[in-house]
Amino acid sequence: MAPLAKAFEAQHPDLRGRIYFETIPPGLLVDQIKAGGRITVGNMSWTAKPDAHFAGLLKVKDLIDEGLLIGPAVPYVTNDLAIIFPKRQS
Repeated sequence: MAPLAKAFEAQHPDLRGRIYFETIPPGLLVDQIKAGGRITVGNMSWTAKPDAHFAGLLKVKDLIDEGLLIGPAVPYVTNDLAIIFPKRQS
C-alpha cells in the first residue's frame, strides 16, 4: 500500500501527508467498520472513517448487502492462483 499511497499523493499533492491506510486482517477491519471506524491498539484508541475499503470482491459485496459499505463494488485487480509443492522424491 505504501507505494500506492505515494503514487496517489504525487498525483494529488494537496493530499500529501493526509493519507492514512492500514493493512490488517479482513475480520478485524470489518469489526473496525462496525465500530464506526474506532481503532484500539493497547490502551490507545482513535477513529478513522474510511473513504475506501479494499478486500476480496465477494466479501465487499457481502458487506454492501449488510449495509456496512456503499456500492457498487469495483474490481481493481485479478490474479491466477496456483498451488505449488515440492517434487516427490523417489
